[in-house]
Amino acid sequence: MIYDGTAIQTTYDNSRDAYGSKQGRPNNICKGIGTIKSEQGRVFYVLTGCEKEGDAFSIPKL
Repeated sequence: MIYDGTAIQTTYDNSRDAYGSKQGRPNNICKGIGTIKSEQGRVFYVLTGCEKEGDAFSIPKL
């Protein structure tokens, strides 16, 4: 992730996935960070306002 003060740029390295070599290393540009709660009650940080909305990126909140 790279944050330039106005946007967050992410690059997902899926090169070690079984299917990653065909997908390359997709990137996305997002405007912010939010939280969501799973059905099991766990909270995750998620990127919001992304150019490619279908590319979900989340990190568990400790």
